[in-house]
Amino acid sequence: MKVFTTDHAKKRISAVVDEIERLKQSEFPYTQPRDALELLASELRRRHSVLNKLQPDAPVDAINEACSRSLDELHAYVPLLGFILRSTNVRNAFEAYSPLLRLAQSTLEPNSKLIVSSEWEYSPFVYRPIGSLPGFVLIGLPAPESSNPLLVPLAGHELGHSVWVNRGLSQEFKERIEEGVLHELSTSRRKDYEEVFPHIQVEDPRDGKSARTTLMLAYTWALLQTEEIFCDFFGLRLFAESYLYAFTYLISPGRAGSRSTNYPNIKQRVCYLGKAAEARGISVPVGFQSAFIQQDEPDEKASKLLL
Repeated sequence: MKVFTTDHAKKRISAVVDEIERLKQSEFPYTQPRDALELLASELRRRHSVLNKLQPDAPVDAINEACSRSLDELHAYVPLLGFILRSTNVRNAFEAYSPLLRLAQSTLEPNSKLIVSSEWEYSPFVYRPIGSLPGFVLIGLPAPESSNPLLVPLAGHELGHSVWVNRGLSQEFKERIEEGVLHELSTSRRKDYEEVFPHIQVEDPRDGKSARTTLMLAYTWALLQTEEIFCDFFGLRLFAESYLYAFTYLISPGRAGSRSTNYPNIKQRVCYLGKAAEARGISVPVGFQSAFIQQDEPDEKASKLLL
């Protein structure tokens, strides 16, 4: 059975490497996708080499661990292959690629590489840094809007996520957020905290395990929302009022129902954007803030408090 497990793992990797070789024959409009494919293939060949070195009499745990890791890599890499393939699609706004690449290289690293793909998610997104693709930024943009020039300012927001990670801004804001949350819950929100968590001493809730659990949600949500606000400001800084028009087009009036814990309430978010625009002397479109609806806050007491 150990032999079968290793054999299956090697065959799975070989199938993906063979597919990468076929993908490399595609007509890419720029060189970065082919570079990414070669890096992924090299990683998989390295994993295949590790599996080849396993002896049939190796411990079962060692075989299972190596094969499991190879399976994890396939789960991570195959979606990337699809993303790279879709970067060849004629739906992509190829004329926007060079300006976006220059932005990536000027705000991240001079040798940054960019892949932009037409995707079937309505919201633009960016992949978090991928260890096997160092220096790459992968931005997905909604296929139905491929001819819309407002996609470019929206890509600025997604580029902001890469800048956030590249500059280590999570760590920079983490301590301030934790101190702010603790101050808020021990002063103006103290009574609310004691009602929701009567068994926890709010004077120093970081001392107890249960207290840390409650505060961790508040820290996490606050940090995620801070990142989104930063990316909004980053897009605004790059594209000025164009970002506000793009933001309104894609998002207004906002989705009804409960707000996402990863984002500020949309009304609060556009308020931040309006204030940032005014501070930089950027013209705010008439009716910008009134174009969005107020989203519902959570009904559950703990979530409502910590959010």
